[in-house]
Amino acid sequence: MVFASLKTGFARLWANRRLILIFYLANLFFALIVALPFRAVLGHFIGDSRMGEKLAGPIDMDFLLEFLHYNPALRGTTLMLALAAFAAYSLANLFLSGGAYAALMSDEKYSSSRFWGNSAHFFGRFFRLFLWGLPVFGALFCLQWAVSGLRGVIFGNDPYEYAIYWSQWMELALRWYALFQFLIIFDYARIYTVKNDARGMAKALFEGLRFTLKNFRRTFTLAFAITLLGILGLLIYNPLANLLSAPNAAAILALFLWQQGFMLFRAFLRLGLYSGQAQLYRRLTLPPVETAAPLPETVESGLPPRQTEGIRYKV
Repeated sequence: MVFASLKTGFARLWANRRLILIFYLANLFFALIVALPFRAVLGHFIGDSRMGEKLAGPIDMDFLLEFLHYNPALRGTTLMLALAAFAAYSLANLFLSGGAYAALMSDEKYSSSRFWGNSAHFFGRFFRLFLWGLPVFGALFCLQWAVSGLRGVIFGNDPYEYAIYWSQWMELALRWYALFQFLIIFDYARIYTVKNDARGMAKALFEGLRFTLKNFRRTFTLAFAITLLGILGLLIYNPLANLLSAPNAAAILALFLWQQGFMLFRAFLRLGLYSGQAQLYRRLTLPPVETAAPLPETVESGLPPRQTEGIRYKV
């Protein structure tokens, strides 16, 4: 059912492929907000030196540390700009997700007016849903402390080094799991909101949590499959991007196009996740099909038997 939902979801996404362009342009816009000011300061710092040739390749950590050392004011500014851009980017994605879910869950063709109207219609509800979900994320995040407590019970106050090492890895894994699981719950709560035009976000969050727990294996497998596709795409992207690192116009143009292709791929995966989750929710919440009542017993001819009891025949 999971992979059938993904297959149907990607087909539904392709029928609404304009969504991919919208999400791509949103990502590009916020990337430029951060990149352009940083590029201006960087260009002023290196001037016409030959250090610029190395910037076409992988990140030089020595140069980056030197750049931040001689531009102390930039560290705070860059951090604030990055945080502000991340907050605005998250809100923009929350806004767009309302229109995306509505389009992907509908059998009608894509309509710009309907997409932007649904985006505005559900934005306030999704923001309230996120606020309601913060305690759920906090509870999931606290799971990592169970590892520390268990380590203290087993090894006492002076645990072995290997116990500390592996328990720290387990705590890191649980932190990532908390974020991953919360996003799954949040997605299905949004699907419930769009499907039922729900206004009570506490109930929507509860329904998303209940659906996720009831169908834990399927919901987790679907999201994890999309994550694996993203990791595979990154493993293909990085080596080729490093091969295109050269200080000439052709290589820079090829690298730019390769980067934009990867951004389109990421937008495709995000929307594929939305669509696959919507299809899985639809399949698992369909009402049971009622079976027709059995027909009366028939004779070999296929016709119902005649009533003969109580009838007299003339001889």
